[in-house]
Amino acid sequence: MNEPNGYSESTENKKSGLSVAALVFGLLSIILSCCGVGVFLAPIAILLAIIALATKKNGKGFAITGLICGLIPTILVVTFVIAVSSILPYRNDLLNDYSRITQEQDTIFAEYESTGQLPDFLQKYEEEPFKSFLAKYDVTIYTVMDSLMAAHKQGTLKTFSVSGSGSGTLEIPASAVLISVTA
Repeated sequence: MNEPNGYSESTENKKSGLSVAALVFGLLSIILSCCGVGVFLAPIAILLAIIALATKKNGKGFAITGLICGLIPTILVVTFVIAVSSILPYRNDLLNDYSRITQEQDTIFAEYESTGQLPDFLQKYEEEPFKSFLAKYDVTIYTVMDSLMAAHKQGTLKTFSVSGSGSGTLEIPASAVLISVTA
């Protein structure tokens, strides 16, 4: 059928607005994942794609692509939450002990290097549940201490302090602790 502007538009080529919107939101959710916005756009993409597919509108390819693009950031966020959730029970101990290590690093590492013994406040990492927690990431407290001492010797171990609420900004040099995340 001819339109007033002379172009003909078949219903097969017509794309559903929902399918296009699902694709746009899906692509934006991937692109904006790096700044955290993608996690909010992904559910919109998934919802629009499901509605477009359920109503059997044209643009099925766009809807499927939007669905897949929306699922990618969602899967990444779920994976991250699962990985981080294993650390949460130990968060305060880890932050407080790391804070103490960085604040007293000259004394702690001089003694550790000469005796090979852990400071008293770190002995708990040789016992359960901390030992199992570290083993999950295929490290021991000695591996961590050796890595932190190497960072200390290089001058890259920055002082870190924890506020009264047990939170703070934690900067651990990438070379300090190499942990493979296998949750």
